[in-house]
Amino acid sequence: MEDRVPGRLVRYVIRETSELRCIMPTADEIHIRVRIQPKASTNAVVEEQGDRLRIRLTAPPIEGKANEALRGYVAKQLGVAKSAVRLIRGERSRDKTLSVRGVGAEVAWSKLTRDCTGRAS
Repeated sequence: MEDRVPGRLVRYVIRETSELRCIMPTADEIHIRVRIQPKASTNAVVEEQGDRLRIRLTAPPIEGKANEALRGYVAKQLGVAKSAVRLIRGERSRDKTLSVRGVGAEVAWSKLTRDCTGRAS
């Protein structure tokens, strides 16, 4: 599977495990597909929804505040610097793709889903 990132071509390593559908490792980073729910009562990973992780954020979707909150929340959960988390797709959409350096796919999955509430409402 291939995807275009500005300036380079990324080849994804396809994983057979169903639990990592939303996290795709590349040569030097991972890509995490998420669906966000802005203006929630708390920041939390709710559930895996299709091929995306559903994440609630307290920030409103105004002037990039939700995007910055998402980057900060994911960085904190994964234990990496906020500068290691980049938004590569979905700047104005609820469906987003993040690029994260400094953590593996298996570790990211366990850290992001350890406090998962498992319910959408």
